[in-house]
Amino acid sequence: MCLLAICDTKPMPKEYFDKSFSSNSDGFGFAWVKDELTNYVKGMMKVEEAWKIYKAWIKEEAIFPHVVHFRCGKPTIPELTHPFEVSKLSPLSLATKTKNEVLFHNGGVTAWRDRMFEMFTLSKEIPEGPIIDTRVMAILYFHYGKRIFNFIDGKFVSIGPKSLNVFGEFKEDDGVRYSNDSYKPPKYNHTKDRGEWKYNQEMFNAYADIDSLDKAIDEFIV
Repeated sequence: MCLLAICDTKPMPKEYFDKSFSSNSDGFGFAWVKDELTNYVKGMMKVEEAWKIYKAWIKEEAIFPHVVHFRCGKPTIPELTHPFEVSKLSPLSLATKTKNEVLFHNGGVTAWRDRMFEMFTLSKEIPEGPIIDTRVMAILYFHYGKRIFNFIDGKFVSIGPKSLNVFGEFKEDDGVRYSNDSYKPPKYNHTKDRGEWKYNQEMFNAYADIDSLDKAIDEFIV
């Protein structure tokens, strides 16, 4: 699935950060603009490492807007975490500064290998290293501009020295725009007609030592 978050005025809170990583655990990266250069760091594959770096950056820099990404996809290697540089060959790097935009993606591009084959056949240049759909899209974006997203499903964000472009619908939550709900901690609120019952996480924890869950539920019938 992946998760994209545009932090317009606030950083991601730790609770949401941890849930985002647990739901999309194949690597983390983020990008921001400073001194007319796009900066990004990616390739963090463990939540503890990712939060430590993000938290330290927030404390020192706290630049808004910035964009964060939690990847869910294979193969699981640091180089394929997001973002990808919008350039002719979109070189792989885990941390860099560039005058170009960088691209993030939530979703999947259908038949992207066919698009890649056609594009590289025409350009007669094939990038070094592993390739996935988002890297291909970063190269297509470089060649054709924003109009390419009229023909591609998914949600994309590009950030650069002079722009923040958002393609697809995002939901705002306390200063952060999210591409889906996988950042939200679970909430338990089950209902049943004719004998409706509800319970939440706190109620469940309170009855964690009871052998019969049915007994706990019965006491909360409303």
